[in-house]
Amino acid sequence: MRAHRTYRFLGPASAATAVFCALCFLLPTGSGALLPSPLPLTTSPPLTMNWTELYPTTGPSKRAGVNLADDSEDGYVVAFGGLDHQGSFNDTWVYSAGNWTELFPNVSPSQRAYAAMAYDNATQQVLLFGGQGPNSVAPLNDTWAFSQGNWTLLHPTRSPPGLMRAVMTYDEAAGEIVMYGGLVLSGKTTTPSNQTWVYKGGNWKELPRAGVPGINPDAFAYDPLNHGVVLVGTVSPTNFTVLTWIFKQGAWSRLGVSSEPSPGPVFGQQDLVYDARDGFMLLYGSHANTWKLVNGHWSKLHPAVAPRGRTLFGMTFDQGDGYVLLFGGQAALGRGCLGCTFLNDTWEY
Repeated sequence: MRAHRTYRFLGPASAATAVFCALCFLLPTGSGALLPSPLPLTTSPPLTMNWTELYPTTGPSKRAGVNLADDSEDGYVVAFGGLDHQGSFNDTWVYSAGNWTELFPNVSPSQRAYAAMAYDNATQQVLLFGGQGPNSVAPLNDTWAFSQGNWTLLHPTRSPPGLMRAVMTYDEAAGEIVMYGGLVLSGKTTTPSNQTWVYKGGNWKELPRAGVPGINPDAFAYDPLNHGVVLVGTVSPTNFTVLTWIFKQGAWSRLGVSSEPSPGPVFGQQDLVYDARDGFMLLYGSHANTWKLVNGHWSKLHPAVAPRGRTLFGMTFDQGDGYVLLFGGQAALGRGCLGCTFLNDTWEY
């Protein structure tokens, strides 16, 4: 579709013219929210500031830990993997113009949930890393690329350790994929990782650990207004204070915001994307709370309708259709998965 994407701010005025679940709440899915291009002013729909439930005739089954990424080269949103009470999936679905379509590639990544996935604008492919397989506590460490309906296993000379629940996105300013955090195997259990990895030119590279946030990452997306990758997370598994960080020019720092979004009771509770139509960073959380970040200020939005509160869902900006797309997740709001409800509803913002 395009060799390179450019970015500009569309404010409201311009827009009007134009394993299993034992670990479910330690860290988020890392769905890897992707930075899309803003829509041309002549084709931008009116700014509604509302969520709308969509009703596709078919779609992925109910699940949590699913990954979504906008494949702007192929012109659709890609959904992969996830899990429910019966186990994990390795099916591939694409979304465009209000409809889900299942694809059947000749080769696919193995069954998994909680992988990291994002669109790599440099290679014009969707990149997937790691996740949790169906029968093992040990996270996976394979790297896959998706393009033109097919998955390809990549063979970088160096790779991160096995990770699940890492967050990943494309750093437009640096021209590379950035991945942070997640759970890594330590002995017979998994523990939080504070590693930052970048993927460029077919290889992974770990960055120095000095100055890393050291927080539990919930949401991760490139912010063209701040020219860096914004990370939203909580202090620790027992301290739910939300902090906002930025990764810019290869270094981490606290993003100076006037206030932080309200804390919540669990991890994996929120996701973040750049809403190119409306011109701000959009955060959605487990208590059906919707927030926007612009000019260093978090503001709580009050849409008339919103998706049911959930965790471990997938969210990305659907560039082809021009809106934020949210799918699936899990309705339970507590540790563990006893009695949790898996979801497969589709929403736009």
